Amino acid sequence: MDLNKDASYLVNIELDPNKANLESNVIDIHAGATETSWMALSYPNLVNTENAKALKPTNLTFADLKQWIKGGEIAKGITPLGYCGNPSNIDLSKIKIMADAIAEKYSAEIINVCNH
Repeated sequence: MDLNKDASYLVNIELDPNKANLESNVIDIHAGATETSWMALSYPNLVNTENAKALKPTNLTFADLKQWIKGGEIAKGITPLGYCGNPSNIDLSKIKIMADAIAEKYSAEIINVCNH
């Protein structure tokens, strides 16, 4: 299987947005609320939650995002602190619910594939 050409190994799961959502008003794709919460839950000694809570949201537009994904100096100019989202919106209880929902969905899909 050529992983670059054949996407049949990918599994699409749908999550309840009420259970799997930490952001609703900003693009949150790198070190924002979701990733910061996940890291704080998994590696609490590596995340300075007080610093994260003091950060302001990046408020990128989709036009900004199209430029940001080019990386390098362009991305640094758009998000000079390196994050894209709202890391101040850390929520460990919601990320735990989200992690559990993801594990449940993937487990169910694995069982489904094994039974067919």
